[in-house]
Amino acid sequence: MPQDQNTITRHVKVEQYRCPSYYDDHNVLQNCLCGKCDDVKSPSKTFSLEVDYDDSQWKTIDESRYSYVNDMTVDDFPIEQTGKQTVYFQELKFDHDPTDDEVLAEMERKDCRQPNRAEVETAIQRYTSEQLGAHSRVGLVGPAVLRSGGLSRACVIGRGRGVSLRWDWAEDRWRRYCRFVAVCKSNSNTRTLSPSETLTLESLDERVKKLEEFYKNIKEL
Repeated sequence: MPQDQNTITRHVKVEQYRCPSYYDDHNVLQNCLCGKCDDVKSPSKTFSLEVDYDDSQWKTIDESRYSYVNDMTVDDFPIEQTGKQTVYFQELKFDHDPTDDEVLAEMERKDCRQPNRAEVETAIQRYTSEQLGAHSRVGLVGPAVLRSGGLSRACVIGRGRGVSLRWDWAEDRWRRYCRFVAVCKSNSNTRTLSPSETLTLESLDERVKKLEEFYKNIKEL
């Protein structure tokens, strides 16, 4: 006999085909019990958010807002954009432990760029601590720079225990459960229609006339 929903949800792990998970209006996974839906069920990893680049919080680093802050200043997180803008993001994921170079190459392949601090932190805010605990959100913000005898990169990382600003070794590997925040260069998830796909007012009028004629003929039958 098939198990009812209450029986299923009492188990820590359930079969994926029985998992009650769903993606909400913001494309955020909810109520996953199998632990696999984020890899399979997501309709799209592209989403848009309004980013306020002029927000005063980006002008300084208030350590009370973060779970951890390395020896960093706002100069390590430059922001060139101004005002409020709608920004399109993608999340990148890997089936292995990726390097920085692999993440950056995948961004380029998807016509994306590295995010800045304002963009990463805005993107991280859409997730609950439970979701960040399952899949950390990472923003590779800066270039690789020589520090303490090795190459490091300024990063913003959202985990279940909070957001951290830190230097991470650029030649190390990230865990495969991480999701990397990237910004679409075109700032749009739509494509430009070709002339043959564009519906002009003239062609629309023509279609309306044909429909009216069609329904007129039906009534006369």
